[in-house]
Amino acid sequence: MIELQLTKGEYLSYYKAKVLDIIDSNKTILIDSNPGTGKTSLFVEIGIDLKNNKRKGRLIFCAPFLIIQSQFETDLKEKGYKIDLILNSSSERKTLLDTDKIICSTYQSLKHIINDLNENDIIVLDEAHSLGYCYPSKNDSINTGYFDAEVSLLLQSKSKVVLMTGTPDEYINKLFKLTQIKVKKENEKKATVNIFNSKKSAVDLAISFAESVSIDFSKDYLNTIFINSTKQCEEINIKLQELGYQSKALTSHHKQEKTYKQLVKEMTIDENINFLICTSVISTGANIKNKKIGRALVLFESNPKEIKQFSKRFRQKLDINIDVVNKSSEKGNDGEITTQLKSEFDTLTSLIETVYMLGIPQNYTNSILSDVGTQNDIIKQLVLRYLMQYSYLEKQRSKRYKSPVLLKEALDSYSDISTELKTLDTNKDTLSDKIEKGKLEQILEGYSNQFIQNHEQFSYEIIQGKGIDRYNSNIYNNKIGRYLNLKDIKIKPEVTKIISSPYFEGKLLVPVIGNYEYIKSLPETIYLTSRKSKRELNKILLTLYFSWFIDTHTEIKILNYEYQFVYKLESAILNPLQKAIFKLLKNTFEFCLKKDNAVVSELALFLTNRFSSLEIFKELPFELTNKDGFINERVECLVDALFLTKSKKEKRIQSNGKNISSVIFEKELNKDDLVLPERKKYLDLITSKQIAMNKEGGAFWGVPEKNKILSNPKLIICKNLDDDFFTLC
Repeated sequence: MIELQLTKGEYLSYYKAKVLDIIDSNKTILIDSNPGTGKTSLFVEIGIDLKNNKRKGRLIFCAPFLIIQSQFETDLKEKGYKIDLILNSSSERKTLLDTDKIICSTYQSLKHIINDLNENDIIVLDEAHSLGYCYPSKNDSINTGYFDAEVSLLLQSKSKVVLMTGTPDEYINKLFKLTQIKVKKENEKKATVNIFNSKKSAVDLAISFAESVSIDFSKDYLNTIFINSTKQCEEINIKLQELGYQSKALTSHHKQEKTYKQLVKEMTIDENINFLICTSVISTGANIKNKKIGRALVLFESNPKEIKQFSKRFRQKLDINIDVVNKSSEKGNDGEITTQLKSEFDTLTSLIETVYMLGIPQNYTNSILSDVGTQNDIIKQLVLRYLMQYSYLEKQRSKRYKSPVLLKEALDSYSDISTELKTLDTNKDTLSDKIEKGKLEQILEGYSNQFIQNHEQFSYEIIQGKGIDRYNSNIYNNKIGRYLNLKDIKIKPEVTKIISSPYFEGKLLVPVIGNYEYIKSLPETIYLTSRKSKRELNKILLTLYFSWFIDTHTEIKILNYEYQFVYKLESAILNPLQKAIFKLLKNTFEFCLKKDNAVVSELALFLTNRFSSLEIFKELPFELTNKDGFINERVECLVDALFLTKSKKEKRIQSNGKNISSVIFEKELNKDDLVLPERKKYLDLITSKQIAMNKEGGAFWGVPEKNKILSNPKLIICKNLDDDFFTLC
């Protein structure tokens, strides 16, 4: 092995003369070098030297995929030079001219010119680890695609052969008998790979990731999700778009689309794309040169080479932070390489050498045009078997790396990656059938009481990821923890014990995270989540959803002696759903304004008749309508979001003489009836407004009658908290 040490600011092109001396002295070379060391730039310079007749021979730059071929062409153009011959399946000319100095070919198209090359020519194979790939046929159980023909031609070529990769393999090295140049770089930037296990689906993990990075990075940053399944790639993309994210899927099926073509031509992704969901179309060698790179997520991938290759695609962010998530049910086995398998590689290598020594003809002198029994045919068959065994070897290795510990060990062998093994989730969110429901409710109530009283300690431990799924920890930190002052926190032993329990995360923490965005205060969120039934809680959350909308986008003004429900000036531009919500609330306000009470069924019918279509309300996070119109119970939430009402309905005589159960509006906020001083103190902090009107006509003169209290989120929360909460706090 020959080592080249690059100091800060140096690239491989600084050592061009030395590298060329090594190439000239050896037939087959491996340049083992990480991205960012200037491998491609070195051969761009060598190509330019050939064009300027500073050196004899030709440069044949080969890539396994068209996208890498196109990016080499772009690199050369930036220097003011063009490729003389481009070889791929769509090329019209597939023969060499004497004037051709720089040739760029796919692996598969190299066959058209390789027999015309001589000892002065240099074949460079970029992403050379791809030589060991196999590609599945339509029948996934049979792998039929190998680079056996290409490898056998390379082994017999007269020209120099240079393999370039950052993930070399001893068995590919052995096949080619490579002289290895190991390139090391001072202060090399390292990608950070966090390894997790999770039971969640790919879509759920992607959503959690999107929520997390959307807080850490603005929308002009590119975040990438890698999953080696075209179907799941598309599913994730569709779901993220439904949630309002600017996302784009990039797979082999998208090669005619703008995003792929821009990546090929400019090596960038459109800045309007916030999330790129891709398959191995990226990890196979495409470079992304966007300057604003956020984070990356790799799903269900345990091949360290694939992870390493993917991590280095972001050329402006070689120190990218990547989360690798595999299924928690998967456990690695030892998958050791047997002595027999190693012996088979040795045998096949020896047989290939023997074929060369025997001088087997390349052609036979008879009329049958066939290469059966020729040197090329025999070597090709031996190479095919070698690559088949190599494919089997890779599968055996991949079984090992399903173990997080062994995957970490493999990734740590790369100098440009640092890894961290994160806390793995267990079956703690799966309840035992032996736990009685009542007993479980008691356990959870005890946990919630501790969580409320020690929420800072709990938050600190949750954010540290101790005993918690990493993705729940991240979401908690981004949604809740970042707003807390968690300095100098001393943790009680019982806090750690509760967090590690089988029920805390799945039955308490996860619902709290989801409900916090509506309640927006941690103790209250914990209490309401743990004390209210699902039906009660959904009603509270929907009421708060509308109340926050009112607080953000609307105001009540007096115009022409009438109270008017209007947009705030800064909310004049709303999307279609927001406009529909505004119309819904405005009509509810006008229906209730001059009434002492509201009959919900009448209001639901009134609102249904105000809309020609209710389809847009299906976009809400809550079910508001059914086939008959607005749901009565949901309509009650609209009233509660606008006005403070009594907790229970009461019967009132209506204009038709019927005594009907109705929502009753509170006329004043009476704090004198409160027993607990803590509750009174809590209510004193809430600002409430009363509105007045003369019920006979809506106009008012002098001192009007005060007969309604405008609601707000704090009042709604306080109304639904009982004395136990204030005792706890």
